[in-house]
Amino acid sequence: MRTDLILSGMIPRLIAVEIAILSAQAVLYFGCEVFQHDHRDVRKRIDDRIPLIPAAAFAYVSWFPLIALFPLVLYHLSPFEYAVYQVSIIVSDLASTAIYLAYPTSFERPALSDHGGSFAEKLLRVIYRGDFKGSNCSPSLHCIQSFIIMMSAFCCPFLPGPAEGVIIFICLAIVAATLLTKQHVLTDVVTAMPAAVLAYAAGRLITGYAGYEQLLSFAGLL
Repeated sequence: MRTDLILSGMIPRLIAVEIAILSAQAVLYFGCEVFQHDHRDVRKRIDDRIPLIPAAAFAYVSWFPLIALFPLVLYHLSPFEYAVYQVSIIVSDLASTAIYLAYPTSFERPALSDHGGSFAEKLLRVIYRGDFKGSNCSPSLHCIQSFIIMMSAFCCPFLPGPAEGVIIFICLAIVAATLLTKQHVLTDVVTAMPAAVLAYAAGRLITGYAGYEQLLSFAGLL
């Protein structure tokens, strides 16, 4: 376990690496929408039975602080698992972008009133408006990276059991929220599962082959 992060001045470097990775992810995610055409609608009849629950928007947006803060905790507990996680995230970003370009998907979200409503409904309107074209649906990046976080939490030997349980609960709530906010359909969630497993397996293979110390040194984290 790393108990000297503050004294070593590592936190600013960890934050800088996280900003770089998440910024690149945003550029890839929104940038590929510019080149997408002929979107496929992968919605099924079962998706019409899933209710819209505006309050699920709170779980949906919890993904953003989770993907920003979880790596900092993981590095503190196990630099090796941190390296595996970050490589897995990068692999998932690259693979997802390739899929979004090759097979763009989208579907029509429910119509929301432009005025009034509860705070949850207002938040949901912000989420809907945040999508450039409302594409990049299948597989869901929210779900892929939530599954990767769950696998990382499970594999980290120094993460206390209660903390692991809380993280897994949050991730499952995020996955459910992608459906309950109508940001995604069931196909997007189902396809995210094998995508996450393959990305995480690639992360472990690459980290094991390259050496986690070499990867962290390259990133300025040793």
